[in-house]
Amino acid sequence: VGAGIRPSSGAKLFFYATGTSTPKSTFTDSTGSTANTNPVIANANGVFPAIFLDGIFNVALKDSNDVQIWTADPYTEELYITNSPIFSTVATMEAATPLAVDGSLVVFNVGMLASVLDYAAGNNSGVLFGSIVANGTGTADGGSYINLANGTQWKQNFDTKGCAIEQFGVASSATDSENAIALNAACQACDSVYTTNGPYIFDFANTGISYPRVNLSVDLGAEKHTIKTFLGFTSTTLTHFKFNGRFTAANTPIYRLIDSTVIKLIEVETVEITDVFSDQPSAETGDISLFNVKHAVETEFQLTCKNAFFKNLITKTNTIAMTIFSNPVGSSPLYTRLQWNIENLHIEDFYSTDPADDSITDGESDAFRMFKNPSQINIGNLVAKNYAKRLFKHQNDVTTVIGNAYHSLDSRFIQGTNHIGTYEGQVGFASPQNPSKFEIGVLDLDFSLAGGQPTFFNASGMNHEMVIHSAVYNNLGVFSSSQNILFCMKNAKGEKLRIQASGSNRIILENWEDTNLDFCSANKCVVKNFKVTSTNPESRPSLFQNTLFSDGNFHTLDTVNVISQGLMGLRNVDITFTLNSGTDERPFYLNQNESKIVAENVNVTDETDNLRQVFYGTGGAGKLILRDIDTTGSDSLYFITSGTWNVVLDNCDLSTGSGAASVLTATYS
Repeated sequence: VGAGIRPSSGAKLFFYATGTSTPKSTFTDSTGSTANTNPVIANANGVFPAIFLDGIFNVALKDSNDVQIWTADPYTEELYITNSPIFSTVATMEAATPLAVDGSLVVFNVGMLASVLDYAAGNNSGVLFGSIVANGTGTADGGSYINLANGTQWKQNFDTKGCAIEQFGVASSATDSENAIALNAACQACDSVYTTNGPYIFDFANTGISYPRVNLSVDLGAEKHTIKTFLGFTSTTLTHFKFNGRFTAANTPIYRLIDSTVIKLIEVETVEITDVFSDQPSAETGDISLFNVKHAVETEFQLTCKNAFFKNLITKTNTIAMTIFSNPVGSSPLYTRLQWNIENLHIEDFYSTDPADDSITDGESDAFRMFKNPSQINIGNLVAKNYAKRLFKHQNDVTTVIGNAYHSLDSRFIQGTNHIGTYEGQVGFASPQNPSKFEIGVLDLDFSLAGGQPTFFNASGMNHEMVIHSAVYNNLGVFSSSQNILFCMKNAKGEKLRIQASGSNRIILENWEDTNLDFCSANKCVVKNFKVTSTNPESRPSLFQNTLFSDGNFHTLDTVNVISQGLMGLRNVDITFTLNSGTDERPFYLNQNESKIVAENVNVTDETDNLRQVFYGTGGAGKLILRDIDTTGSDSLYFITSGTWNVVLDNCDLSTGSGAASVLTATYS
């Protein structure tokens, strides 16, 4: 009959109307046609006959001597629930009093268990489990604590995985703002939140989630949600952040995903963010950055990410910087190396637009921006399409290593107008000013549709470095106004390479083929194992400057008149000229600063008989050694007008050479 009550022969159950001592009938079966005696008497074993109830009762149990053992008022025809009531929704539980609820009578006592089948009708939250606690135990947030009508609270129990956001009311049927409030409440209550359903729509109305603790894990599952006008997860205490999720911003602002001044570890399974359109609301100041790492003190940091996908990230401003991964400027330089490790990264349509006409501008949009802290960036596979102003903007001591990289720009992107450089190294913010380094394993680059001549590697302020181990390219540019940069590209095939780095003596091209070379200007170039064809349509003064060539061949067409302005050496090279009539062609100008220039095993063919001299010099002093030179169609092998040169010819088929007293000696084989 009740907990702790033993069977009793002749025991009596009295039934009254609730709240009174007026007898009320019970029945022998469910038809209600035959009434039991009142009281109902137990047999010799203490067992009562069948009792069927209709309505609410005041019940009293007495022994055979009419001594009262137990009483309950109210009591219903259903089970009288004192330990674990089950409600259909949270709203039903909130309104529950000691009256009939879901067909049951409920008396809330502190310590009892209570469950809810669904947060709200149609939410599909799954069963929510909890217990009754005293009023004021926790802050009512719609999930972890819920105030009840009888003055107690319901405290929800969460499993070891954390909180499902549906346990706080996130639902497809809820409003966008209600979902944002519920997600915020879940993060305030739990260190780990996840979703069991979706997709959902959240509208944060230019607010974020201010997180008060050290660790936070957010798993939004495989569904692609909508998150609008979000200022991110912000914190001054968060050191470890885990994220997995896909969402569109539906062309609204997103200013942060994570923003912590003390973050040490970010772990990302998958992040996909699309359709962001930001114009800096009043609630946010400063740069736009999705992963914003802004340490104020020396802090170890590492980001690991398996899959990252960003598309249609646009800011409508010329003054607000937009970045995806950034280490912004602090008050002083920090020296702890930051680690950024991404297995697969896709960036597409990432740029700023002019507020006046929505045209793409050179606003400060950089996918990666690394300033004071030395950093190591490792990317397994990179796909980057249609971006401006830059993709990478680095200053002091940043090393970027990419396994496979694909880059393309369409006709909206014009060098100097809205595109400055894909990989850019700038002057350092503070000492020590150590240059940054870029290394790419396999490059596939197509800038053929882009306007102008897009710069792929743009270095200024320091002697930054780029090494490419294998490449297929179309319209690849390298620029540095005065720095001694390193650009090394090997195992490459393409067209329209352009290098403008007059201050560099570290340009290296090896195992390289270009079917329409633009030009290569540097203080010193080393070109090995090459095959180059050039029409030089812009009539540049020369294809190369100050270059050492070995093991390859040139085929120059139309208006090319100088292969190298400042030859430093030539070995095992075949050269074919197909030139316009009336041109004054001298393919190799001697480097006045080289004390010894050697050319050997060179075959020169002038198909149109417009070649004046193969080697030409004006001024300077040194020794020119020409060995095993075979020329066909040229007027003379060399021509030196001034300076002091010792010319040595060894096994050359054409022994003519001319010049004034500039030729100190000329030795013939």
